[in-house]
Amino acid sequence: MYAQNSTLQETQQKEASIKTMVDDPVKSEHTRWNAKAIGGLWETTDGNDPSVDKSTLVHTALRYAKDLTGLDLKNCQHWNPFLEIHYDRVKKDGIFSHKEVTVLYVPDLSDCLPSTYAWRDQWLSHKKAIVEREHRYALKREIARGKKEGLKDKEPGTPKDLKKDAKLEKEKVPESDESASKLKEMAKDKVKEPKT
Repeated sequence: MYAQNSTLQETQQKEASIKTMVDDPVKSEHTRWNAKAIGGLWETTDGNDPSVDKSTLVHTALRYAKDLTGLDLKNCQHWNPFLEIHYDRVKKDGIFSHKEVTVLYVPDLSDCLPSTYAWRDQWLSHKKAIVEREHRYALKREIARGKKEGLKDKEPGTPKDLKKDAKLEKEKVPESDESASKLKEMAKDKVKEPKT
């Protein structure tokens, strides 16, 4: 991580970096595979003047880390300044333009790591979520497969099928009436039987 205190405008820096890449394509090819520090220029939104308060450069490093990588390092309490570079910038005519200071920080990530118990709970909840998601997916596949098989078995009814269904329904109704009438007759017979 690095933070830079500079009075050079951002557009001028972008132009300078683009020119160096275009001027020497072999050099830009080699630098693409090298390790790079994450960071950028200090802005007033990061805090006070970095020459007075060094913690503002930590805010700059935090902001760039979140913007460029998506890592939220706000829990890191200790930022160790690793390297501080002071250099003078000159204009094209060779006259002094401004002074730049670049500070490289190495964050202590131990504060960002969860405890063993918290990590275990997070891991178990993650595994549980995966199992539930796979189970829901399997159920959806089963339901879809069942619907497909149901559609294959039950094609739209032909007139013959409809007639058979109607006959079966008519046959079922008299059976139920017949059994009811048999029960009534048996009840009457019991009443008519003389007591001895």
